[in-house]
Amino acid sequence: MSGLVAASIVVALRSFDATRTRRTLLVAVVVGPVLQVLYFAAVSAPSIVVGAGASLLLATLTAVDAVTVSLIRMRHDAVLGTVLLSTRPAVLLWSGVALAAAVVGFAAGLVSLVWALLLFGQGVPWQVAAGTIALAGCAALAGSGCGFAVGVLGVRSRDGLAWVGPFTAVLTVLGGVVAPVGELPLVVEAVARVLPLGYASDALRTLLDEGWTGALAVQSGAVVVLGAAWFWLGLLGWALARRALRRTGGTDLL
Repeated sequence: MSGLVAASIVVALRSFDATRTRRTLLVAVVVGPVLQVLYFAAVSAPSIVVGAGASLLLATLTAVDAVTVSLIRMRHDAVLGTVLLSTRPAVLLWSGVALAAAVVGFAAGLVSLVWALLLFGQGVPWQVAAGTIALAGCAALAGSGCGFAVGVLGVRSRDGLAWVGPFTAVLTVLGGVVAPVGELPLVVEAVARVLPLGYASDALRTLLDEGWTGALAVQSGAVVVLGAAWFWLGLLGWALARRALRRTGGTDLL
């Protein structure tokens, strides 16, 4: 079993788009803090809540982008159909891809968080900083799960990334970074609760208001659990695609 997991990680790293990842991290290092400063100047409300929340958003979006691009690159390299016909369990095939995307997302979120702390985090206790770093990791894990589900949805379309833009837009608007999810209209809040970033934003506010509490642990766990649910939803879509290809005997997703 350990050999299969190791092979899965190797496949994930080989299929990963390193060039796009470097661009994403460059944006996090250079453009991210500039956008934060412009936003804070526009709203006249510099706040560690928004700064740290932006890092959670960046961690999630980067993980979504990384895993979806990895899937689409595999399709364009004409290997995805072959992977579909593999006898290995899907969870082993794709756990490495999801974890690699989560690492990239966490790195981007961490860079953004460091800038937020440098710009607006004077006097922030180390417990809050450590808790926010942990939340960035949870958000990145959840983002990779969401991205995998969205990526599986898009691999059979002509434009494999067509689903990513609308999804990340919804994730950004309903992420709870600026306005708490609980303040949204009920119908909109119900949609936002399906996205793990909303729980991450709630957990961040709990951390800043109450510190390390049981509520924080529950909210952080909800982020990871919801991300895992998205990942299993993606595995279900993958299983359906695999069944369809095996029935036809082909390897062409389109």
